Amino acid sequence: PREALGGDIAGVIIDSAPSQITSEIAAQGVGAAALGVSSDGFLDRYPIPATIAKGVFSFYLGLPAVSTRVEAVQSAWATSAPRCPQLFLFSEADELIPVQHIEDFMEGQKARGVKVSSCKWRDSLHVEHFRSYPEEYQEQLTTFVREITSVQD
Repeated sequence: PREALGGDIAGVIIDSAPSQITSEIAAQGVGAAALGVSSDGFLDRYPIPATIAKGVFSFYLGLPAVSTRVEAVQSAWATSAPRCPQLFLFSEADELIPVQHIEDFMEGQKARGVKVSSCKWRDSLHVEHFRSYPEEYQEQLTTFVREITSVQD
């Protein structure tokens, strides 16, 4: 059962997430992945595929069954995520996931009593923090893992 699994989780590390799901975010992320390009600047660099993708995702996310499921998943994550320590790694320069979505989620987790740690870079792109700051990224992970493993000992 889910409760048993949750008890085995010592910590959660989240890179460049979470976010509300919008047609624009979905179009940017999926469209960029489909074309094999960076999501940063995708909407401006590829206006025709971006417009088509936004239309498709707007329709899809508007379907009652899909919107109900998306809301349920987002609500469950916000209210039922494991109460173990969480580390968020993100950037102000991420053009895919709005920094405010991540910060709002972190505040919600803190309000649930979760120990939240974070590292926010100013200029690394979406999921590019390790490439941009390998030493600092590794230090964040090492420190977090040491903290959660020392709590369990």
